Amino acid sequence: MPTHFAAALLRKIALVERTSVLSAELVHIPDATSCAVIARLGECEIDEALELSHETEAERTLMRSRFRCGHVAFGGRVDGAMAFYAWVMLGEMEVGSLIFPIPPSFAYSYKVFTAPAFRHRGIASAYYAMLKRELPGQRRVLANVAAHNHASYEMHRACGFTKFGSTWQLRGADHAMASQSIRQLIDSESCAHDISWTGISA
Repeated sequence: MPTHFAAALLRKIALVERTSVLSAELVHIPDATSCAVIARLGECEIDEALELSHETEAERTLMRSRFRCGHVAFGGRVDGAMAFYAWVMLGEMEVGSLIFPIPPSFAYSYKVFTAPAFRHRGIASAYYAMLKRELPGQRRVLANVAAHNHASYEMHRACGFTKFGSTWQLRGADHAMASQSIRQLIDSESCAHDISWTGISA
């Protein structure tokens, strides 16, 4: 039987959200093609894309707001039907419910989602290959993958990403932790930019 201390510790560990942060040099991402036509989305297409993953109205409102603030949305269509979407932040990175500043030469790819019927058909690979053309001012792309999402982790590895650190956030907390390797990489590329690791609420 676990002690009260051990039981409390297990409960706290269960509340920690851990992610793997992966990185790829855009120029090194392999070229790829797929059955989907991938392009930037307009605001009128946002709800159609988010319908793929059955997002709540609160989440849709958040993503519409982010779009108006400059976040870039991409969608993939197969025979005209939406099959894929992904979002990109420039100069920022999301960790749980927090957003951190990152160097201007970095792009952060998030909410990469393929409809189940179209998975394993190279759509996500084609999306990352397309970013080389769509984001000529960025040289590195980051992705943050939940520890339990093995399929996403392997997909990113196949696209040329490598893991260089981890993040942790206590659910509901207003701060997060990043491994030293992440801080060193981002700080080393920040030049004159002051990179703060204090969380900013999303």
